[in-house]
Amino acid sequence: MRVLLPLPDRDFDVTEVAVPWAVLREAGHEVVFATEKAGTVPAADPRLLTGVLFGRLGAAPGARKRYYELVRAPEFGATAGWADVDPAGFDGLILPGGHAPGMRQYLGSPVLSEQVGRFWRLNRPVGAICHGVLVLA
Repeated sequence: MRVLLPLPDRDFDVTEVAVPWAVLREAGHEVVFATEKAGTVPAADPRLLTGVLFGRLGAAPGARKRYYELVRAPEFGATAGWADVDPAGFDGLILPGGHAPGMRQYLGSPVLSEQVGRFWRLNRPVGAICHGVLVLA
């Protein structure tokens, strides 16, 4: 399977991206990342990596480990552009979320919304996590 995973340039949720990526990769699937502009290397919400409230709230150690594996993966740095993606070329779509301000780029993009709508009409599997459902809506 080939799965599309669009992201904002920054502030996505560590767990909601790194864990699905790792599970899909370990199952032998290809994950293609897309950002607004092709070639952008996205970055997670740094507070989820370092913790907030004296380091007590943030991503679990296992999710942080997966994230650090993800940022070294070649596909993570070779993002496609949202507008350039052909939804018909994918078997699945995952829409992660996040809470930090950088997510607005992703949540409010008419281009991404249109592409997600095109994928939805293909009647293929879509997973939406947390705020990712807003893109689908």
